[in-house]
Amino acid sequence: MNAFDRPDGENYGPARPPRRALTALGLAVLAATFLACSGRPAPPQGPQTDGTPVFLSAKQLGQELYDDPTGTCSRYAFRDLHVEGVVGRLVRPKDSKEAGPQDFIRTLVFLVPVTDRKTSETKEYAILCAMGPYVTPAQREAAGLAKGKPIAIRGRIFAVSPASPQASLNACVLATKDGGQ
Repeated sequence: MNAFDRPDGENYGPARPPRRALTALGLAVLAATFLACSGRPAPPQGPQTDGTPVFLSAKQLGQELYDDPTGTCSRYAFRDLHVEGVVGRLVRPKDSKEAGPQDFIRTLVFLVPVTDRKTSETKEYAILCAMGPYVTPAQREAAGLAKGKPIAIRGRIFAVSPASPQASLNACVLATKDGGQ
C-alpha cells in the first residue's frame, strides 16, 4: 500500500517520482540557466526618473499607444504622465454607469480620435483613468470636471488593449495645467 491508495483499495494516481531525481534535475536546469546567462548584463529595471511627469495631450498619448503599444508602454513605464484632454465620459463607482452631478467619479475617460497609419481609417481610442481616490462631488465642482470640458490628470500606464482599442491609467489624480496636483 502506498500514499496514493485509498482504504477501499482504489488508487489515487501514479506514485511520485523519487525526490532525489527532481532535486538533481532542478539543479541541472539552474546550472544550465546560470551558464547561459553569465556574461550578459542584467535587464533594466525600468527607467530611472527624477519624478518629473511626462506632459502629453490625450490625443498624442492615444495615437502613440495605437501606433506602437509595446514601445509606448516601454517608453512611459514607471513614469508619471500628465495628460490633458477633453472629458469624454465620467463613470461612477457602484455600477460603471455614466455619473450624475452628485455622484463620486471612479473613472474619467478620454475619447480621442486616432488614425490607422496603414489604412488612414479613423477610430476612437479610449483612455480610461482610474481615479485613486475617487473624486468627490465637491472636488468635481471645484475642478469644473464635466463631460466635454478640458481637464488635466496625472497617472501611470496600467494596461493597453490594442484590440479594443483602449488603455488604462492607474492611480490618477486631478492635476493643474502646470503639472501640480
